Amino acid sequence: MRDLATPPVVCQTCGIDTGRIPEIAVEGTAAYFHGRSYDANPYNREAVPECWAAWRFGWREGSALERLRGDQERRRWLREAA
Repeated sequence: MRDLATPPVVCQTCGIDTGRIPEIAVEGTAAYFHGRSYDANPYNREAVPECWAAWRFGWREGSALERLRGDQERRRWLREAA
């Protein structure tokens, strides 16, 4: 967590507090699990490119985590059924 006495580091391109980038990635992951499509990114690529990229990264990570967990569960079910 950032010390509130320290001013935020602001992106020169879009003006957003760069400390929010990880939060936006988590938002993308949550969006994946809530069924939001990859193309439904709420951030504008031209206006806030870092946020746009972070959201997409989070969405892709959510997808990868679901596949990984699904594979683990399938293996467990097969083991238990044997």
